[in-house]
Amino acid sequence: MSQFWPSLLSLALAASTTNQFIHPSVDSGKCLTAASNSDGAPVTISDCITTGDASSQSWTTGSGTLVLYGNKCLDVTGGVAASGTRLQIWTCTTNDANQAWSTGGASGSITWNGPDWCLDLTKGADADGTVVCLFPV
Repeated sequence: MSQFWPSLLSLALAASTTNQFIHPSVDSGKCLTAASNSDGAPVTISDCITTGDASSQSWTTGSGTLVLYGNKCLDVTGGVAASGTRLQIWTCTTNDANQAWSTGGASGSITWNGPDWCLDLTKGADADGTVVCLFPV
């Protein structure tokens, strides 16, 4: 697996920032994308939407969560802390450890529920539809 070191388009994140695209370091033309706005929808990468409705890629950061569609959070499927666990979106729940993310740092990485897990692209691929998963830091 190739690590997924996303960088947010803004240079510095405020406490809450809206409409942010999250890119893998291997291809700034790709964006973190939810397949739909339904609970359990997989999170993949795809070409960034530059015109029209980009709601499947417009993340809001802050309060330790990454949010789409106003109420769907980036979520670790089943809360399983294992290499390759796939990410999904799920209705945001206050203090849900499966939805606890930290952004920033020197590398611009996004880590889950502490410093030990980051976002990664399955097998390091950057093709449309590549599943985003956990990888140990």
